[in-house]
Amino acid sequence: MKLKITLQNQRKELFTEVENFDPVTFVEETKKIETVLIPIGNLIVNKHHIEYITPVDEETVV
Repeated sequence: MKLKITLQNQRKELFTEVENFDPVTFVEETKKIETVLIPIGNLIVNKHHIEYITPVDEETVV
């Protein structure tokens, strides 16, 4: 599954691939993590800078 991660303020869009993604579980697990850097697919992002995470299809990723 491909994901688009949009970061706050910078309006930067990052793309990564994950086996599966459940938004509810993601939020619950990131609340438990004490560090601010979290891995999502092959990216490491600051959890406080994430604005959106959306699944994308093959045609969307350019």
